[in-house]
Amino acid sequence: MLRWGAARSALLARRSVRALSTRQAAQMETQVLEKLRGVSDGLGLGDIVSLGRVKDLRVTPEAGKVSCKIETPSPALMELAQQWQQDAELTVKNLDWVKATDFEITKSRPRNARAGRFSSLAHVSDIIAVSSCKGGVGKSTVAVNLAFR
Repeated sequence: MLRWGAARSALLARRSVRALSTRQAAQMETQVLEKLRGVSDGLGLGDIVSLGRVKDLRVTPEAGKVSCKIETPSPALMELAQQWQQDAELTVKNLDWVKATDFEITKSRPRNARAGRFSSLAHVSDIIAVSSCKGGVGKSTVAVNLAFR
């Protein structure tokens, strides 16, 4: 009888971990983000969460696993990004329910990566702006003359 009770309590414990509500999972994600807000960028600009360095945060409550990508804005900051990764893993592992972490360092993509592909200015070598903030002073005439030279 004692054996059945012990087995049943272990079964209930397993079920309660698996049966986490969406709210509880969101609270766990919030806990992780709060911990990551304590990781400084090392440049004095702020923490890695507020600077947008943390991407694709995934919390798997059943396994006690936290994974995310830490984005570095420049390849020159790769050593600093490795420090962010180490600090983040140590900080998140302080949560009592976290058993494993998987933090990956990625390079950020340029924001205008697509702009050059379909640009109508692909064959233009130079761009010159003509401005005077007044009307009737010959801006269009100057622009046409520059275009033909």
